[in-house]
Amino acid sequence: MKKSKQLKINTPRPYLSYSQLVLWERDKELYRRVYFDGIKQPENQYLKVGKDLATRLETGIETDNKMIEYLALFMPKYPKIEFEIMVNWEEIPVLGKLDGFDIRHRIIGEFKTGKNWSQSRVDKSDQLTFYAMLVWLKYKKLPLGIRLHWAKTEIDENGRLQINGDIKTFKTIRTLSDIILLRGRIVECWKSIQEMCRKYNYGKSNT
Repeated sequence: MKKSKQLKINTPRPYLSYSQLVLWERDKELYRRVYFDGIKQPENQYLKVGKDLATRLETGIETDNKMIEYLALFMPKYPKIEFEIMVNWEEIPVLGKLDGFDIRHRIIGEFKTGKNWSQSRVDKSDQLTFYAMLVWLKYKKLPLGIRLHWAKTEIDENGRLQINGDIKTFKTIRTLSDIILLRGRIVECWKSIQEMCRKYNYGKSNT
């Protein structure tokens, strides 16, 4: 990847990810604490399941977690798992990791657990728009389809996360207009992170 000419200072990460974008927009002070000071955010059970499932699918190594094994068995399969895309968009380095990706057919797969996914929420998901943007930037073509595979879960009486129903698949698409609308937020976020770096004298000049 060509080195960005606009990076005049060291940012906490040499790229912008979707998780950074969301945290910045939600709570700038928390972003500073996490990315500048290295404070770890508490990890809930849903996030842990997502990470454990990603590891299981990527490595193929079986675990003793029955829920993870169930998900690994019944979640749809993709040629590429945990597929990383890093590109430059107008000198802003952006990075994302797709849960699943079919390069030949340009199909994005996303695996989710939780209680509240619906077709409307999937259609409006900024995360899926962000991933569609990465595919568009890398391959110069929009993804032909996006699939969100949702395993509904709930906390049982012992405080443990359990599967509560079958895996449901929502299909959606993104247009170039959707991606262009996201561009403004990405530019503003990256610019503001750099401004915060200057304010707190974070990093050294790359020049």
